[in-house]
Amino acid sequence: MLTKARAVERLRAAARIQGTVSAGWLKRHDPAVWRAVVAHFGGIAAARANAGIARPALPRKWTVSRVLDELRRVDALGVRTTMKGLIDAGRQDLASAIVSYLRGIVRARRLARIPDPPRLVGEPQRWDDELVLAEIHARHETGESLASSKVPGSLKMAGIKHFGSWKEAIEAAGFDYDAIRLHRSAYRKHEICKLLRTLARERPAMTLTELFEHPAHGAIQKLFGSLTTALRSARLEGWPKRTYERWDRARVIRVMRAQARRGIAHLDGHLGDAAIRYFGSVREARDAARVPQMRASWSREVVIAELRARAARGAPLDRNLSAACERIFGGVVAARLAAGVNPPPPKWSRDRVIAEIGKATRAGKLIIAEPLASACIRYFGRISTARAAAGSDEIIAQWPRRILIDVLRVTHENRIRGALVQACIRHFGSVAAARHYTAGRT
Repeated sequence: MLTKARAVERLRAAARIQGTVSAGWLKRHDPAVWRAVVAHFGGIAAARANAGIARPALPRKWTVSRVLDELRRVDALGVRTTMKGLIDAGRQDLASAIVSYLRGIVRARRLARIPDPPRLVGEPQRWDDELVLAEIHARHETGESLASSKVPGSLKMAGIKHFGSWKEAIEAAGFDYDAIRLHRSAYRKHEICKLLRTLARERPAMTLTELFEHPAHGAIQKLFGSLTTALRSARLEGWPKRTYERWDRARVIRVMRAQARRGIAHLDGHLGDAAIRYFGSVREARDAARVPQMRASWSREVVIAELRARAARGAPLDRNLSAACERIFGGVVAARLAAGVNPPPPKWSRDRVIAEIGKATRAGKLIIAEPLASACIRYFGRISTARAAAGSDEIIAQWPRRILIDVLRVTHENRIRGALVQACIRHFGSVAAARHYTAGRT
């Protein structure tokens, strides 16, 4: 049985989390303390008085603001803000109020601006109709997109599973699906004709170029084959306005300089024809505009010189240079040999993989993320083999107490095995004692 001092200490710890302690809570959640309270104090009232704990208040009248304030308070105390976490901490009243006033814990966390608690390792997300709708409402209230391509994949799949489709889930939440989707459904011919007539009425001065830049231009080409056919089907004449700007020497120079500033090297057909008409050749036009000439065609000497220059700068190969290496030398490796250039060192190696795994393990990270995971498979065949080569088990077994506690807080009890068990035994004597200590500090 617990000593009197130990019982008082446990009572005060429970009160710091939930504000007070009742006999019913002790019977359900800490029977050992309840037995000690009865033995040493005769009842919960005397035990509370001895520990300096206030008696439970009468049932409160909840409001939305009180629910949010209380949720922020228990989150600051370290209580896991999930329905299970609140109930395990003895806050069944708060959990019930969240359901009644805020339609679920997800929406409550969003409105209280509390981050979602990290999911425990091995703990699956359990979706239901209510949770899907609550998550949709929460994203809407925080201004996040509800489009199917923008929501988390787990939420989208849960909506499809529970409502038949993402569209049905959105409409079940009370939103207009057409208003939230990023891309409208495909146009039909009568819709294109109606759109063209609306544009002609609202924008009579619209030019042909502006119509070509309209988002529906692709659908016009696909359905009618040409803009002329679409305008004829819509019974429109004299619209849009067709404006043509004549080419001259000044315009050729002006357009060439503008393209050079934007990094455009190749000329379109109209500009090229005008350059030849007014200057005799594109090269002469470029000289007159004082813009750089285009690169000469790739040759063996040009490729070798470019490879050597990039190796000196430590710059990677671009797509054009790689294609030239393939065409002239049969591959990049052969081109580098001809140029006397050593290939760049690989980004990963066996030694670096081992070093990175050791670094991550010493920091308390048990999950190997990309790109380290791919490097483990590439050099060792399996992640477990790479861990063994890096001596992860020996590092975990020697973890300091602080790192072990942090890992246990986010690790499901079914995932505690191997070296993690040894670390628990070294610091606490057993896995159960380690988990009990961690739960008491949460």
